[in-house]
Amino acid sequence: MIYIFLIVIVGLTLMTTLLEKNINKVFGLIEYGANEELYKQSMDSYDLSDPKQVEFYVEDKNEYDVITISKDYEVYSPEHMYINDTMRETISCMNESEYITKDKEKYNECKKKYDEQLEFLKHFDWKEQLINNKKDVEEQIQSLEFGINSGVLNDKESLDSLKVLKLSKEVLDYRIENEIPIDGNGVSLALTSYISAYTEYLKIEPDKKVVDRSELISNRQIEEEYFVDKYMLENNLLKDTGRSFAKDNTATAVLGVFSGGMFALLFLILVGGGIIAEEFNKGTIKQLLLKPYKRSRIFISKVIASLVTFVLFLLVYAIVTALINGIVFGEISSIFDPVVFYDFNKHQVITHSLGLACLERFVAILPMFLIMLGVSVLLGVLTTNTAVSIIVPIVINTGAGIINALAKGKIFAFLPTMCWNLSEFLHGGLPSFKYLKLSTSIIVDVITIVLLFGVSMFIFKKKDIKNQ
Repeated sequence: MIYIFLIVIVGLTLMTTLLEKNINKVFGLIEYGANEELYKQSMDSYDLSDPKQVEFYVEDKNEYDVITISKDYEVYSPEHMYINDTMRETISCMNESEYITKDKEKYNECKKKYDEQLEFLKHFDWKEQLINNKKDVEEQIQSLEFGINSGVLNDKESLDSLKVLKLSKEVLDYRIENEIPIDGNGVSLALTSYISAYTEYLKIEPDKKVVDRSELISNRQIEEEYFVDKYMLENNLLKDTGRSFAKDNTATAVLGVFSGGMFALLFLILVGGGIIAEEFNKGTIKQLLLKPYKRSRIFISKVIASLVTFVLFLLVYAIVTALINGIVFGEISSIFDPVVFYDFNKHQVITHSLGLACLERFVAILPMFLIMLGVSVLLGVLTTNTAVSIIVPIVINTGAGIINALAKGKIFAFLPTMCWNLSEFLHGGLPSFKYLKLSTSIIVDVITIVLLFGVSMFIFKKKDIKNQ
């Protein structure tokens, strides 16, 4: 069964990786096929004599016009992004002035701009686009600096806008120097995200005491995103990995193996559910206990063997994941790059090697693995039924996810399933459940693990095997 499971995992990993690589094309076909027809039908259904329906008509027509132009270009290509980021605004201006405000002068102004953009699209040159964007940004900087220096503009919003514009210019210089067009490539999106994160980061008031937890979490996410993006850009860690997100690469895929994923957990339950129960099912328990060893020693050796098997599985799974990602995306060098984290205790970026990052993540999630293994072993000892000792832990894990999502009271902070993932505390992280504390979680985890294996060993030692 284990070998079949391994083959299935390899197949599923390959399938999901191929899907990830082609996800943009899949969504593009949906967008240009079904959506175009959907918007067309919707537009035909509106009564344009009704002002309220006219507004809905314009919204749908904006989308329809954008899709109609975009379908001739590859999804998330520079042309596609130009249509959606630049021409969309002009198309919206045309439709609003024609159908809502009925402002002919405004319409002609927007139409002229649209024709110019359409002509530029026919002979599209993304380098020229970057140069033009840079000129626009430089003009905005010059205008804003004049207003600030003359004392007309001296508010925080103007000063922050100037900072964002200067960063935008730096990013455009970086794009031009490294030949990175504005498209759906992971590196390009990361550069755009960097500017957005900086814009949001400037809005955070450092001296303000944040009481609302959701606001605190949001501020932390913005802080982390900005400084990690900044570090990766300055250290040339933003690379084209063939994915939609530059931070996703072969290294992050390998790191995910040690983060408590579904495949790893299923394998552990499969092994744990069978180490004792299978001995009873096959009738080999008597021969095993005839050996000159104490039952406690046999039990401990079984548990250790299952853990060793699990760790070996993770290592093999990590290697397979690296190879599949390397073959599909043609990128494997990231496993040698430093893994970047943000430490909220020090408020600075830190880096680990991939090996250390995987070990750190595995240790943080180890309580969950041990608790689920303990549940499987306990059920195996109690029922001597392999199916029960495998299915019930899976059900428990699924139910735990639902309970954790709905939990609100302080009492849930003592629930083992709420405490078993310590990765949220790494690097000064803030747990999603506000009542959780690291010390309490560790104590709950230790008690739960000791009880599960302690009770299992006690029952195993007292188990009557005469009828087995």
